[in-house]
Amino acid sequence: MATVTIDQKGAKLTRDGEAIAIYLSGGRHSTIPLRRLDRLLLVGDVSSPKVRVAPAPMTESSGTV
Repeated sequence: MATVTIDQKGAKLTRDGEAIAIYLSGGRHSTIPLRRLDRLLLVGDVSSPKVRVAPAPMTESSGTV
């Protein structure tokens, strides 16, 4: 599993089936399969109006959801 950090100003994320699509400057930049994603960190001016993913169960070691 992976942690992905998105910090590009103006980046937009949408859900595309079983993946997260990342758009920069109006064009599709990349796609991240959800099955490979453990955490997604959005930092700064990043929008994700259509991304809806169920939260992971809380673990004692991380203390986060």
